[in-house]
Amino acid sequence: MLALSDPARRNARPRFAMCALPDGSGRLLLHTHRCAEDVLLLETAAQPQARLSKAAVRGSAAGSPSPPSRGLHTLTVAAAPPDESGGNPCRTALYLYGGAPQSGPMFGDLWVLDVDSMTWRQLQPEGPAPHARCSHTAAAAGGASASSSASPAGGAGRYLVVAGGSYYTEPGRLQPLADVAVYDTQANRWVEAAVEGPLPSPRNAAILAPLRSTVDGGSRFVLHGGWWPFVETYNDTYILTVKEAA
Repeated sequence: MLALSDPARRNARPRFAMCALPDGSGRLLLHTHRCAEDVLLLETAAQPQARLSKAAVRGSAAGSPSPPSRGLHTLTVAAAPPDESGGNPCRTALYLYGGAPQSGPMFGDLWVLDVDSMTWRQLQPEGPAPHARCSHTAAAAGGASASSSASPAGGAGRYLVVAGGSYYTEPGRLQPLADVAVYDTQANRWVEAAVEGPLPSPRNAAILAPLRSTVDGGSRFVLHGGWWPFVETYNDTYILTVKEAA
């Protein structure tokens, strides 16, 4: 078991989003409500004690911002946008979506972090945007290009799949969601997903984990648990299969 050193404990913050960096280093990137001009990197290879340190980040251009303070958001490794991949479909990036501020309505914005240059850029996707939310789940699915079902390096796919979450219908009243939203990283567009089969009941704080792909290249995930805030906790399991339209 890894143990955080004392400085790491002092720097750690609750309600963060965490994602493994796609460089094979075993490092985890943490983004918390106190991350403005930096993110946190957890060095898991530094056994028996993991080491947590700050890494400076910046906007993609002079004067451009980083994501506003938030918690209960997601960080997902997926294929890098075309203008950041240099024509290489194996390039990956980190996508930050949604979350809750210290006060006020939920976020529905989408950001991409270039992990090589440690720069943030806010995306302005086309298509109908999904409802702003927090405590959702997210994963990458599909291939790096529309004509390929093979995932790019590191298993990161072309599509960012967002499921569930919740938002405020009024101050202090959380409404969970039962939808599935799909973002195309290569077209910078929210795409309409044709959902088949029964949807899970509205929930947030569920787990979405990848499974082995289908024989025809579809991405499969298991969704388990979650809760309707302050009403009901779920112990059910669903299989989500994501396929590109023929």
